[in-house]
Amino acid sequence: MTGGVNVGVDGILYPLVWSDGFPGQAFYRIADLLGKDERRNAGDLAESINEELDNILTEQGTDRKNRQKRVRSNVQQVVSLLREDKHFWVEELDGIAEEYSYKKVLEIFVRVNSGGTKLEASDLMFAVMKEEWDDVETRVESVVDMLRSSTGLSFDKDFVLKCLVVAHGRGAELNPEKFNSTEGEKLLKEISTNWDQAEQAFQELTDFISGDLHLFSDKVIRTYGSFILLFDFLYHNPKPAEADRALMRGYHYKAQLFGWFRAQTDNIINALHTRVGKTLTDFPIETVKKYFQERKAETEFSASNLADVRLRYIILNLVYSERFGKSPFAVRFKGNEPQIDHIYPKSSLIKLALPTSSINVIGNYRFLGANDNLRKRAEEPASYFNRLKKLGIDISKHLLVQTYADDPSKLAMTVSGYDAFRQARTQEIEAICSRVVNPELVHLTVGPP
Repeated sequence: MTGGVNVGVDGILYPLVWSDGFPGQAFYRIADLLGKDERRNAGDLAESINEELDNILTEQGTDRKNRQKRVRSNVQQVVSLLREDKHFWVEELDGIAEEYSYKKVLEIFVRVNSGGTKLEASDLMFAVMKEEWDDVETRVESVVDMLRSSTGLSFDKDFVLKCLVVAHGRGAELNPEKFNSTEGEKLLKEISTNWDQAEQAFQELTDFISGDLHLFSDKVIRTYGSFILLFDFLYHNPKPAEADRALMRGYHYKAQLFGWFRAQTDNIINALHTRVGKTLTDFPIETVKKYFQERKAETEFSASNLADVRLRYIILNLVYSERFGKSPFAVRFKGNEPQIDHIYPKSSLIKLALPTSSINVIGNYRFLGANDNLRKRAEEPASYFNRLKKLGIDISKHLLVQTYADDPSKLAMTVSGYDAFRQARTQEIEAICSRVVNPELVHLTVGPP
């Protein structure tokens, strides 16, 4: 949304402009406020946006403070308008509108919501489904609660319904007609009869997300559509072996890193169901890759992916999960969630006349708890990590390169010292990511790397 100072002749102060792609870091997607950011307050959201802009923009001093203040003010206003004061009601319909005209959908929502209770899109389906199965919504909500409480991710009833209809071979599109017919009655009966099998698959999916993928924050999720195929596989292939889980993990990261489900999600899920939703001897990673290769999508991790600023959180979470055995986001107090920190302080590198393109790179990024990051100052890395090492802290999990972990004094605050560290650490990150994201290309071993 763009704004001007003067009111136009049509009385509009802030005209809406639609963009075919992401218009840049200075913009925020309003749908995210009611989607992936729905649980974040204005302060946390503004801090996150400012953090990303701090890593990209080069302004200093007063200019930076003014920009940070403006971001906090804008975020507070939009949160107040859309979430707290609720001047507007926003609903995103995925697949439902295909069977009905938008006029018809609007008529249904306006009529049902006239009493003041807002509906989610899935409520239209439940209104039909309850005629045949009274406690269907209660069971679905129970699954949603399990997924959310165990992972902290923003799963909803639509996700669970999509998993069920896909696993039963009825396609990913959700609409009331799917349940309001003779075939719909048959589908509901199948779901009800096979509920124990579905519930186990949801439990296994929950364990896989928290135990194998170590996902506990929407910051490391770009799409939820990929999880539907994991459920589909688990429904038809329960209790997968360790080698299969490694392939499933590779599939997850490929889908997230390469944006496999960013468009035409339902069509993609339907196509892949024929490859995944059946009894198999192993997870069909090569078959899935072939599908996306035919559509000119990336399918294998490479060094070039490390340069994509949008992937920082996903890549760092992967690396830390491998080295620590858990995600830094697995915290109870959200104030302890990690932030991206520069190992070599940004201010010090700027003084060495290094460009931001060499400073804001994955090789210089690490995760640091929010509270620790607030207390941290621009201390030279040799001094900082040597002090941590003397306290008995395992600094190798942050530095990754054993040479520097053994002797932090090698973290010289010089251009050549920084370049040597950055390159060595980037290579180690690439090796870790390649092993996890491309398991089909390496020999799978049992135990830690």
